[in-house]
Amino acid sequence: MGGKDRGFERLITDEYAQRVTPVILVQPKGDIIFTDPLASNELTALYKQALMLVHPSLYEGFNLPLLEAMHSGIPIVCSDIPANREVTDGQALFFDPRSLDSLGEAIKTLIKNKSLIKDFARKGQENALKYTWEKSAEMTLNVYNLFT
Repeated sequence: MGGKDRGFERLITDEYAQRVTPVILVQPKGDIIFTDPLASNELTALYKQALMLVHPSLYEGFNLPLLEAMHSGIPIVCSDIPANREVTDGQALFFDPRSLDSLGEAIKTLIKNKSLIKDFARKGQENALKYTWEKSAEMTLNVYNLFT
């Protein structure tokens, strides 16, 4: 999807960085890059370099970025909403999506716990194997067959 020109830049303010930095080291605003939509190989390259995927949202249908991160072996910090719990099968660190403090604490917890990072990465990859395009197509066909 990409975040470039979608208004997200205004959310990373100097005031926010100053308030949060005493608790969690926040990178300067200039280190956050908002991109145009990425090609599959570019996204894969970014996932391979990531320490974690942080995914704050209030609502999701089926959350493909979480599945992509798990497939790549990236631990996840995400909003505690039903779709995220379902997709990750609990293999993520969850936070209250309406609380910046909850988000910050979850990131800090994961950064400070190397064994948790490894555990989420390994179990996430195992969980991601449950989801394939073939299984999705088969399940969709089964639903259609119920009505024919």
